[in-house]
Amino acid sequence: MNKVSGLVLKIISVLSAIYAVTMGLLFKEGAMTFFTYLSVAAIGIVLAVFLVFDLTGRKPSRVMYNIKYVFTLCIFVTFLLFNTLLGPTQVGGLFVSWGNIYYCSFCAHVLTPVTAVIDFFVSDREYEPKLKEAPLAVLPLFAYVIFVMILSSTGYIWYSLNNEPMCAPYNFLNYKAPCGWFGFDLGHINSQTLGIGVAYFIIVMSGIFALIGLGMLAIKRKTVAKA
Repeated sequence: MNKVSGLVLKIISVLSAIYAVTMGLLFKEGAMTFFTYLSVAAIGIVLAVFLVFDLTGRKPSRVMYNIKYVFTLCIFVTFLLFNTLLGPTQVGGLFVSWGNIYYCSFCAHVLTPVTAVIDFFVSDREYEPKLKEAPLAVLPLFAYVIFVMILSSTGYIWYSLNNEPMCAPYNFLNYKAPCGWFGFDLGHINSQTLGIGVAYFIIVMSGIFALIGLGMLAIKRKTVAKA
């Protein structure tokens, strides 16, 4: 039953990811944003590979399991951030934001993450997670920050919710805002800044990634033990 459930969940997640990324690219919406299309594309590719493993009966390597864990966590963070911080601040609120680009947003921020996370826990019963691997979850965050800095140095421009140019795709990474890297500007929180220095946000997010990763592995260990 778990195998069938895993197959269904992977198929839904992969198809949802394909639709979200395709529509996002067609409408040129946030193609370089980590908490949307990059994380969705990544988990879509990973689950497609695991779908092949399931259908052919081949066993993934430890490295592949770790990759799946890392990108499942990334898409889960995408789900949390969009549905608690980004979506509600858009015009019309969260539920209206889900319908953006013919429900591409719903697929990217709800359907793909939910099915991917459930699959992580119900599939791969032979995978024995190690809690010491939890810090691996922080790697994509630092990789993305470096990626943003490189693009920014070339003059690449993103736009905020008010269609104003920024040096980063999100207000919490906008190091050219008044608070910069290490400042505080809590009196002017808007689509351009969260009012805290980017460095502090990265530290906080690193801790969040690590804690969520630890929790996911702990839950996974319990589900495997009960199998």
